[in-house]
Amino acid sequence: MPFAGAAALILVLAAGGCERPPSTSNAAKPPAQHDVAAKKPAVDARSPVSPTTAAAHADPAVPATQPVATSPATETARKFVAYYFHRTIRCPTCLSIEKQSREAIELAYGGELSAGRLEWQSVNIEEPGNEHFEKDFALERQSLMLVELRGEEVQQHKKLERVWELVEAPYGFQEYVVSEVAVFLGGS
Repeated sequence: MPFAGAAALILVLAAGGCERPPSTSNAAKPPAQHDVAAKKPAVDARSPVSPTTAAAHADPAVPATQPVATSPATETARKFVAYYFHRTIRCPTCLSIEKQSREAIELAYGGELSAGRLEWQSVNIEEPGNEHFEKDFALERQSLMLVELRGEEVQQHKKLERVWELVEAPYGFQEYVVSEVAVFLGGS
């Protein structure tokens, strides 16, 4: 009964949320002829310092009731994370979106990644401890999400919805991701 097996596979993929929404256009187009580097903001020269790092540098001889002096960089340190949220069962489209997103970000933002200002994280929201992401970001399906953090606190986030529409148009996909990350990094 080949039909029963195919129906079961479709049911599993639908339950896992790995279906592609209807798209308006999948036509590939070459990227606009402009300098992608010109869109990218300069790398923040300050190195991010987390609250745990600041606490680790505190003098153990100082009583805990005294405030630990912090530098302005510590107070304003922020970090950006590009998350790709997925489930355990993944279809080829989901895998392609993750691959293309990671490659576009690594290619265009290698300096920001190396400096620690930007991070790439692929997160299975069905693994223990990751379930909260689905609620935190109102995830309805696999998603590419840009998040700004100050310490552990989310300052802002943006879901890049068009990746599903552009998955079969590599140039448009890359241009979309790179430009959205540039706006997110520079617009905060």
